[in-house]
Amino acid sequence: MTDTRRSEPTSRAARTQDALNRIGSWLLDVVKAEPGWSEMILDVKPLAGQVYIRVREFRDGEEYIGSVGPLKEDSPVLPDLRKLQRAAYDGNRGTWFTASVVVAANNWPEPKFSVGASYNRDEEPENWGTEGTLSASDVREHLHMFPRDSERIPAWATERMHGRARDVSGLHKETDYEVPNPYLAAALEAFKKDVKERTLINVVRTMLGGDLLVDASGSTIVPAGHLDIGPESQLRYQVIRLENGMQALCVFSSAEYVSKSYMRENSDDDELILREPAVKIFMDFLSNPDLDLIAIDPGSNHECYIERAQVQWVVNSPRNDGAKMALINDNMQQLLGSLVAPNSILVVAIDPKSEVQGPAFVPDDEGNPTNMLAFTSPIEVAAIDPAIEVRVAHAIEVLTLAEQLNAPGIQINYFNPSAVLDIKQIRELLDIVREQEAVFGASPAGAGAPA
Repeated sequence: MTDTRRSEPTSRAARTQDALNRIGSWLLDVVKAEPGWSEMILDVKPLAGQVYIRVREFRDGEEYIGSVGPLKEDSPVLPDLRKLQRAAYDGNRGTWFTASVVVAANNWPEPKFSVGASYNRDEEPENWGTEGTLSASDVREHLHMFPRDSERIPAWATERMHGRARDVSGLHKETDYEVPNPYLAAALEAFKKDVKERTLINVVRTMLGGDLLVDASGSTIVPAGHLDIGPESQLRYQVIRLENGMQALCVFSSAEYVSKSYMRENSDDDELILREPAVKIFMDFLSNPDLDLIAIDPGSNHECYIERAQVQWVVNSPRNDGAKMALINDNMQQLLGSLVAPNSILVVAIDPKSEVQGPAFVPDDEGNPTNMLAFTSPIEVAAIDPAIEVRVAHAIEVLTLAEQLNAPGIQINYFNPSAVLDIKQIRELLDIVREQEAVFGASPAGAGAPA
């Protein structure tokens, strides 16, 4: 009888080496380096939505950093990278968060090549460029695809996932209340003082890219492995029926308003408050035809309601969620990464005073133009004036336009959260993209994503 336990490592080793050989061949094909290098290294970091890579070259004892960025979705090397990650999987230890594929070259000018790799299963991946740290979603998806023993889950990964579910029943002091999006809290305060369409638009604007709290008490929770809330769980969010018969999904800007919103019918249910991305809540809302409105902090002195048509417009409009999230988190590195990602867009407001329909600029105190304006979504423009005409373009095209217009910089969003990239930062970012295009070829969107 064949001992499958003894044959498994051999099979795994063969799969691993086959993947490494293919990845090494791809690397040699796409990187056109001058002869004489000793090592060519491809660093790989799979994220929830894409795979980031970094190319490094060692020559005469010196390290040279090449292209850094996300692979295109149709890159021929992606299947082999996934194969390598699967082949390294161990039921106890999981698989790697990042890997470094090393192609060594000896005996120039007629080199002999060898391929190997090193794997990082436990340490938090470092930032290579502008991709930002692994998010809670990245970590959850990784551990869902490649589960490992609970004691093998790194402390940093556990900490990153915290906040997915939180029991706030024991919080009493006002200072202890969780406020996931302070910009939303400020917008609601402004709405309370001046209730009108523009301040309501501002409320919705601040929700994008941030998180909300929802009351999921009474849900059917089915744990799965290391996940407290497994995929078989049935989540039921709090819904209220208004006097006119409409049903509203309740969301909260602070844990302070959860208990004030209503008296729970089943008071014996354990209180379960979830923190979820606003866009996810919007999409869940639209998927339920029985819901008419979204109620924000119902029962508070600033409660407000968003109609289904408004939510539909926000969800269907082009937007750059990564950039907005980076602005909320005040993370410049993440912002830069979001601007060079494949299919990344920015919205340009057309200056109504411009005869050539040029982009709007931020005025100084005397009304003179300063930085060019760009936005993460159309609702950011609508918060200024719903009548302003907008154009949507790839983010790199918008940055290139700012360079061509000799703008001193570009301001992403007019209202906070916002950020300004000066022309030096813009040119450095464009130089990186052009370098990637020269090495890997232009991406379909023109962003220069690695092939």
